[in-house]
Amino acid sequence: QDQMHQAASRMCLLPYLQAVVNLCGDVPKPWILSGEVMDFEEMSKLAKKEKNDMLRVYITLTQLELFVIFQDWHAAKMLLISAGDLRTLAPGSFHGIRFTFIEGLVSLKAAQSSGSLLTKKRWRAKAKKNIRRMKAWLKKGNVNVVHNVHVLTAEYHVLNGCSVEAEESFKEASAAASRSGFMHDKALSLELAGQYYMAKGDDYWASYNMDLAHQSYLDWHAKSKAENLGNKYPQYLADKGF
Repeated sequence: QDQMHQAASRMCLLPYLQAVVNLCGDVPKPWILSGEVMDFEEMSKLAKKEKNDMLRVYITLTQLELFVIFQDWHAAKMLLISAGDLRTLAPGSFHGIRFTFIEGLVSLKAAQSSGSLLTKKRWRAKAKKNIRRMKAWLKKGNVNVVHNVHVLTAEYHVLNGCSVEAEESFKEASAAASRSGFMHDKALSLELAGQYYMAKGDDYWASYNMDLAHQSYLDWHAKSKAENLGNKYPQYLADKGF
């Protein structure tokens, strides 16, 4: 029984190991959770076959993380829809909190990009529900979600066209993530801020935030993401050697 438990524990580590390989190494599609360590589709089928809910949570949440990191919002949205509410499989755990943040952020991006008022309204409502959840955890004393709340609040203000509030929330998000040592979320918040300023036509602040995001990804040792950012925004990161 102990051996079975250890084997199950090792299986749950594989998604994280594959994500590290994707972020630190040189793989063709680092946003896809498949490679030398594991295959997303095969392991997802295994988790379903063995009715291993926690393995399913680890696999799905890690794939969602990669989609968010590499800004594949459509893929993230489709996976959210197919996966359902992971909080029911991991109640009260870190994974449930992280899922809430990702679901909120992906919902906001879906609302921002939607051309249908009805669809936009539906995704906005889902985002608001997740923001309320995050704020409730913060009110109960979970200081590790401060930066997450600021990121969601910033993107919610972007959705509503509130520029001053959005800019202030982006600043608060990166500062809070930096203070708490969440380097990946610091990098993400800076990249999102850079995209906001780019859409606004403010090249100075877009370049400023993209440069800080690039350095933060390097500080996190996410080499493939840093390269991806440089290739995606050469107008702001032309001097980074990509």
